[in-house]
Amino acid sequence: MIIQDVPRKAWADFLNRFCRRYQGWPVSLETSGSSQAVLKTPCLPLEDIEVKSSRDGDQATILIFLGKTCFNHWLSHIIVAPMRVLLEQADGNAWQSLTIHSATGAVTTLRWQAQALPQQVKHGWKQADSKEVVAELR
Repeated sequence: MIIQDVPRKAWADFLNRFCRRYQGWPVSLETSGSSQAVLKTPCLPLEDIEVKSSRDGDQATILIFLGKTCFNHWLSHIIVAPMRVLLEQADGNAWQSLTIHSATGAVTTLRWQAQALPQQVKHGWKQADSKEVVAELR
């Protein structure tokens, strides 16, 4: 297993490009830690991930949007004061999860229903590109 730590200055660009590549893929969202309730969603399609920065650029908020639930509502999740963004790969370069740690102690994890190989992702993302995406953002 390989865990890649995405540099803070690259979050917005990385998450934007990452979301475009995985948009529509079924993911579950899990939260733990902090004083918030533990949440685990059923698999819903990934719609968008956005990074919003404060005017001075010191504070950030990450918003995750998942597709419609059985009640025909979009699911959104807000991560206040994110501190780390981690991308986890299993053997064979298959993506397993994207984990975001918050200064509040909360941990949010997006997990794929099935491990996603980069060459399976829409928009023609080739396996070699998986390493390049992270490398070029460093």
